Amino acid sequence: MKVRMINMEEYPLSKSAFDKLVTKTGKHLNEINIENVMMGNVKPDDIKISKEVLLMQGKIAERYGKHQMKENFTRASELTDVPDKKILEIYESLRPFRATKEELINLAYELRDKYNAINCANLILEAAEVYEKRNILRT
Repeated sequence: MKVRMINMEEYPLSKSAFDKLVTKTGKHLNEINIENVMMGNVKPDDIKISKEVLLMQGKIAERYGKHQMKENFTRASELTDVPDKKILEIYESLRPFRATKEELINLAYELRDKYNAINCANLILEAAEVYEKRNILRT
């Protein structure tokens, strides 16, 4: 199987798609500069990646046969709407012996229902099944 390289002309997106790139809060990249930081015009959420940029990167990956990478970008895009505290909770719960199957299922439903993170929810549901088979759930 021949591995296709991603067309480097499309990277970095800051050059090939500069006009389309905005942060999570909608700031354009040219607004993220030292002057605005020093004036207090750039907040921590202003430098977080946007859902749209992650989906753009996923489209590029898929175009070059990198389906798994595209799926990773899709899940990451879903997590842009999830609070950092919840992401850390999920991360901790996915470590072996940290959660019961029911807790993982509840996390998945919360991601699906509250944040519309369907792909992430499906991944956690799949993890719950695998963890059960491997006997690495908390009892």
